[in-house]
Amino acid sequence: MSVDRHETARVVSTWLAERRTADAGSEDDPERLLAHVADLESLSGTVNRLQHDAVYAARSAGCSWAQVGAALGVSKQAAQQRFRIREDADQPEGQRTVGPLDRAEEMEVLSRAAQEGWKLVETRLNLHVLEYAGGSWEITRKSLFQPGALPRRRDGWEAATVRFPDAFYQRSAPQTASRTATRST
Repeated sequence: MSVDRHETARVVSTWLAERRTADAGSEDDPERLLAHVADLESLSGTVNRLQHDAVYAARSAGCSWAQVGAALGVSKQAAQQRFRIREDADQPEGQRTVGPLDRAEEMEVLSRAAQEGWKLVETRLNLHVLEYAGGSWEITRKSLFQPGALPRRRDGWEAATVRFPDAFYQRSAPQTASRTATRST
Protein backbone atom coordinates (compact mmCIF):
# COMPACT_ATOMS: atom_id res chain seq x y z
CA MET A 1 0.00 0.00 0.00
CA SER A 2 1.46 3.34 -1.05
CA VAL A 3 0.24 6.56 0.52
CA ASP A 4 1.58 9.87 -0.74
CA ARG A 5 2.54 12.78 1.53
CA HIS A 6 -0.70 14.64 0.91
CA GLU A 7 -2.75 11.61 1.93
CA THR A 8 -0.60 11.16 5.03
CA ALA A 9 -1.05 14.84 5.93
CA ARG A 10 -4.82 14.52 5.42
CA VAL A 11 -5.01 11.46 7.68
CA VAL A 12 -2.97 13.12 10.44
CA SER A 13 -4.94 16.39 10.11
CA THR A 14 -8.24 14.52 10.34
CA TRP A 15 -6.98 12.63 13.38
CA LEU A 16 -5.88 15.87 15.06
CA ALA A 17 -9.19 17.55 14.21
CA GLU A 18 -11.09 14.69 15.80
CA ARG A 19 -8.90 15.00 18.90
CA ARG A 20 -9.59 18.75 19.06
CA THR A 21 -13.35 18.30 18.96
CA ALA A 22 -13.11 15.60 21.62
CA ASP A 23 -11.14 17.93 23.91
CA ALA A 24 -12.73 20.90 25.55
CA GLY A 25 -10.77 24.08 26.04
CA SER A 26 -8.78 26.66 24.19
CA GLU A 27 -6.66 25.81 21.19
CA ASP A 28 -3.70 27.43 22.96
CA ASP A 29 -4.16 25.46 26.18
CA PRO A 30 -0.67 24.16 27.09
CA GLU A 31 -2.05 20.91 28.52
CA ARG A 32 -3.91 20.18 25.29
CA LEU A 33 -0.90 21.02 23.20
CA LEU A 34 1.25 18.68 25.30
CA ALA A 35 -1.41 15.99 24.93
CA HIS A 36 -1.09 16.35 21.14
CA VAL A 37 2.69 16.07 21.41
CA ALA A 38 2.24 12.82 23.35
CA ASP A 39 -0.39 11.55 20.90
CA LEU A 40 1.85 12.24 17.91
CA GLU A 41 4.77 10.50 19.64
CA SER A 42 2.55 7.46 20.10
CA LEU A 43 1.49 7.65 16.44
CA SER A 44 5.14 7.97 15.41
CA GLY A 45 6.06 4.89 17.46
CA THR A 46 3.27 2.90 15.81
CA VAL A 47 4.40 3.94 12.33
CA ASN A 48 8.01 3.14 13.23
CA ARG A 49 7.06 -0.38 14.38
CA LEU A 50 5.04 -0.91 11.20
CA GLN A 51 8.00 0.23 9.10
CA HIS A 52 10.35 -2.15 10.94
CA ASP A 53 7.87 -4.99 10.37
CA ALA A 54 7.73 -4.10 6.67
CA VAL A 55 11.53 -4.14 6.43
CA TYR A 56 11.67 -7.53 8.19
CA ALA A 57 9.06 -8.88 5.78
CA ALA A 58 10.97 -7.52 2.76
CA ARG A 59 14.24 -9.01 4.03
CA SER A 60 12.49 -12.35 4.68
CA ALA A 61 11.18 -12.29 1.13
CA GLY A 62 14.76 -12.01 -0.14
CA CYS A 63 15.17 -8.27 -0.62
CA SER A 64 18.72 -7.02 -0.13
CA TRP A 65 19.76 -4.17 2.12
CA ALA A 66 20.54 -2.20 -1.07
CA GLN A 67 16.93 -2.63 -2.22
CA VAL A 68 15.59 -1.58 1.19
CA GLY A 69 17.88 1.44 1.15
CA ALA A 70 16.76 2.39 -2.37
CA ALA A 71 13.11 2.19 -1.32
CA LEU A 72 13.87 4.58 1.55
CA GLY A 73 16.12 6.86 -0.52
CA VAL A 74 19.19 6.04 1.60
CA SER A 75 22.29 3.88 1.25
CA LYS A 76 22.23 0.20 2.12
CA GLN A 77 24.51 0.97 5.08
CA ALA A 78 22.05 3.56 6.40
CA ALA A 79 19.19 1.06 6.06
CA GLN A 80 21.19 -1.59 7.93
CA GLN A 81 22.10 0.81 10.72
CA ARG A 82 18.50 1.91 11.11
CA PHE A 83 16.77 -1.45 10.90
CA ARG A 84 19.21 -4.20 11.86
CA ILE A 85 18.50 -5.27 15.40
CA ARG A 86 21.38 -4.60 17.73
CA GLU A 87 21.93 -5.78 21.28
CA ASP A 88 18.99 -4.72 23.38
CA ALA A 89 20.01 -2.62 26.37
CA ASP A 90 17.40 -4.51 28.43
CA GLN A 91 18.87 -7.90 27.57
CA PRO A 92 20.63 -9.75 30.33
CA GLU A 93 24.41 -9.53 30.27
CA GLY A 94 25.87 -12.29 28.17
CA GLN A 95 22.99 -12.28 25.68
CA ARG A 96 22.70 -10.66 22.28
CA THR A 97 20.18 -10.55 19.49
CA VAL A 98 21.15 -10.88 15.84
CA GLY A 99 18.89 -10.03 12.96
CA PRO A 100 16.88 -9.46 11.01
CA LEU A 101 18.42 -12.27 9.03
CA ASP A 102 16.96 -13.87 5.96
CA ARG A 103 17.06 -17.62 5.57
CA ALA A 104 20.00 -17.48 3.16
CA GLU A 105 22.31 -15.64 5.56
CA GLU A 106 21.24 -16.86 8.99
CA MET A 107 23.29 -20.05 9.10
CA GLU A 108 26.50 -18.22 8.22
CA VAL A 109 25.90 -15.66 10.98
CA LEU A 110 24.83 -18.30 13.52
CA SER A 111 27.77 -20.59 12.70
CA ARG A 112 30.26 -17.76 13.10
CA ALA A 113 28.71 -16.79 16.46
CA ALA A 114 28.70 -20.43 17.59
CA GLN A 115 32.42 -20.73 16.83
CA GLU A 116 32.93 -17.67 19.07
CA GLY A 117 31.12 -19.36 21.97
CA TRP A 118 27.53 -18.15 21.50
CA LYS A 119 24.68 -20.66 21.91
CA LEU A 120 21.24 -20.23 20.40
CA VAL A 121 18.54 -19.80 23.08
CA GLU A 122 15.57 -18.28 21.23
CA THR A 123 14.46 -17.86 17.63
CA ARG A 124 11.84 -15.42 16.41
CA LEU A 125 10.62 -14.52 12.93
CA ASN A 126 13.92 -13.05 11.68
CA LEU A 127 15.82 -12.75 14.93
CA HIS A 128 17.94 -15.05 17.04
CA VAL A 129 18.79 -14.58 20.70
CA LEU A 130 22.22 -15.91 21.65
CA GLU A 131 23.79 -16.51 25.04
CA TYR A 132 27.51 -16.63 25.64
CA ALA A 133 28.55 -20.10 26.82
CA GLY A 134 32.23 -20.09 25.90
CA GLY A 135 33.98 -22.82 23.98
CA SER A 136 33.13 -23.49 20.39
CA TRP A 137 29.81 -24.80 19.10
CA GLU A 138 28.35 -26.24 15.94
CA ILE A 139 24.86 -25.37 14.82
CA THR A 140 22.63 -26.88 12.17
CA ARG A 141 19.19 -26.15 10.79
CA LYS A 142 16.86 -28.91 9.74
CA SER A 143 13.58 -28.30 7.93
CA LEU A 144 10.79 -30.32 9.45
CA PHE A 145 9.60 -31.00 5.88
CA GLN A 146 12.88 -32.58 4.75
CA PRO A 147 12.89 -36.35 4.73
CA GLY A 148 15.46 -38.03 6.89
CA ALA A 149 16.44 -38.24 10.50
CA LEU A 150 16.92 -35.26 12.74
CA PRO A 151 20.33 -34.76 14.37
CA ARG A 152 20.76 -37.36 17.09
CA ARG A 153 21.35 -36.81 20.79
CA ARG A 154 23.86 -39.65 20.89
CA ASP A 155 25.97 -37.63 18.44
CA GLY A 156 25.96 -34.72 20.88
CA TRP A 157 23.23 -32.65 19.24
CA GLU A 158 20.70 -30.90 21.44
CA ALA A 159 17.52 -29.26 20.26
CA ALA A 160 18.01 -25.49 20.56
CA THR A 161 15.01 -23.70 19.06
CA VAL A 162 12.18 -24.10 16.58
CA ARG A 163 10.86 -21.58 14.10
CA PHE A 164 8.39 -23.26 11.81
CA PRO A 165 9.26 -25.01 9.57
CA ASP A 166 12.85 -25.15 10.89
CA ALA A 167 14.40 -26.73 13.95
CA PHE A 168 17.85 -25.64 15.10
CA TYR A 169 20.28 -28.02 16.82
CA GLN A 170 23.64 -27.33 18.42
CA ARG A 171 26.49 -29.24 20.01
CA SER A 172 29.90 -28.61 21.41
CA ALA A 173 32.35 -28.51 18.52
CA PRO A 174 34.64 -31.54 18.47
CA GLN A 175 38.31 -30.77 19.00
CA THR A 176 40.26 -31.44 15.83
CA ALA A 177 43.88 -32.51 15.73
CA SER A 178 44.94 -29.28 14.02
CA ARG A 179 43.16 -27.13 16.62
CA THR A 180 44.69 -29.14 19.44
CA ALA A 181 48.18 -28.86 17.88
CA THR A 182 47.75 -25.11 17.41
CA ARG A 183 46.72 -24.62 21.02
CA SER A 184 49.59 -26.65 22.44
CA THR A 185 52.30 -24.64 20.64
